[in-house]
Amino acid sequence: MLSRMRLGFLALALLVAVQGSYAQEPDPNAVMDPNDPNMVVVVLPAPLGSALELVADDLVADQIVNKNLPGTGWPGMEGYNGAITLGMNSAYNIFGKSSYGKSAISGAGWLYYYSIVTTPYGDSVLAWDAVGSSLGLPVWSETAAWFFENVQVYTPGGAAAYAASYGGDASSAVYYLSNLTLAAYGVNAPEKAIWRQGLITALGKVNDDSACFPVQAIGIATWALATTGPLDGTQVWDGVALSDLPEVLVSHQVGPDGYDPGSFYWRMDHTGSDANLVAEGYTQDAIFATLGLFAAADANPAIVPALQAPIVNALKAILGSLGDDGQVYEHLSLGGQASYVYAAQMLLLADVLGLGLDVDLNALAGAGAYEDFGVMLEGPLVWNPSFELPGTTKLKNFENVVGWTSGEGEVTDSGVETGWSATDGEWTAFLRSSDPSVFQVTHHIIAAGDVIQLSVDARITWAATTMLMEIFYVNAAGEMVPVASSEVALTDDMTNYSLEFVAADDPNAVGQRLGILFDNVSPSDSWIGLDNVSVGL
Repeated sequence: MLSRMRLGFLALALLVAVQGSYAQEPDPNAVMDPNDPNMVVVVLPAPLGSALELVADDLVADQIVNKNLPGTGWPGMEGYNGAITLGMNSAYNIFGKSSYGKSAISGAGWLYYYSIVTTPYGDSVLAWDAVGSSLGLPVWSETAAWFFENVQVYTPGGAAAYAASYGGDASSAVYYLSNLTLAAYGVNAPEKAIWRQGLITALGKVNDDSACFPVQAIGIATWALATTGPLDGTQVWDGVALSDLPEVLVSHQVGPDGYDPGSFYWRMDHTGSDANLVAEGYTQDAIFATLGLFAAADANPAIVPALQAPIVNALKAILGSLGDDGQVYEHLSLGGQASYVYAAQMLLLADVLGLGLDVDLNALAGAGAYEDFGVMLEGPLVWNPSFELPGTTKLKNFENVVGWTSGEGEVTDSGVETGWSATDGEWTAFLRSSDPSVFQVTHHIIAAGDVIQLSVDARITWAATTMLMEIFYVNAAGEMVPVASSEVALTDDMTNYSLEFVAADDPNAVGQRLGILFDNVSPSDSWIGLDNVSVGL
């Protein structure tokens, strides 16, 4: 974690002007079409993989060459070579190039040499284990384990005392303890639970006064804690438990009206701490917050739907900052200082999330789902089955209702609301008879032996008579092909209705994605209510 001042500007107008100039810069991936009489600009694809390779190549090129040392680091980065080595290890994981692996191994050697004269930093220990695991070199994982053994032997009070010894900036303590916790679980250190508890205790001390980078600290701590154990009811701050950390991070994300939408505020009060400092948009904050959100979703499929928009928006902001110079800068839109550390952490993010190398950096605006970035998270079979998300206010459409999509046609008065006999949670969906259906394409691939049971609670909201429920699959042409449907008579009370499809009855469905659909097919203008959708296999 770099000790640096945040970018400062004397006037907000300057911030707007600088961002405006960024928006008007020529796109290096844009070319003129010589076959077009109007010479229309054609924007060529800008693959993420190409940009990340430039980042990794730049790190390799700038690594110090010193034949008198057992390893090599990066100039002026004595305190940060652990983070950079970890990034080069990620570059090897992403691309499998031997030059990146050699760079990571050399960095690990330099860290070992440096540890002879000073206590290893937490990111150095994590880098040792990562290099050992990725490159099949047990000696480096053993070196990481050696650190934890030495703490127990030579530190009075062992791991608990060592973890409690961090003083000064609370975000630095959380950064190093997050790395140590990940490493302790990586090598299965006997005291790993003690390191994790030490991290929780350190996180509880983070606030805008005690920490230089409070939101960044929450992000990296969430990553480490969700990766190594449950985000449960353990208290962090008064009234805030580990299970609340994803929600805390989302509360510090910059909204669509901010100067850097999708990025994160660096302070918990969403200010720059004084009028001369930019309050949002820093690269490290966004990277670690995104790592935290991803780890939380990866550990808990139930929150995968709720975190899709925050993670996707964060990735748009982060990846949109990548250029064609191999540099990664302090600020996502304003540039500022370029650093090997930011570059390494960009590679780390791409590695941990498994980002697709063919993601087009010139088409980020059209991304809206995990799959658009190659991110694989195992969510529930039915997303938002009880319409609890976004859980803000009554919506007269399904545009912002997580997981659900309206059929073709104008939606006039169908959406989600509260106060209408919900059977699971507080929210229900409502469908007007003159509006299109509502459906969801799941991630389940229909198997030959599947017996699929669709279930929903439904009722008459006003003057309705009949609901259509349907099971379909999506064919190679993207068409929704019904395989089972039923029109059911509704009552004024919420009642459970079900529909079954046996895959063996329609071999064409096997190997295709499963979808479910509901519609109000009452003959007169009316509304029905839905809740508690489920699919059983």
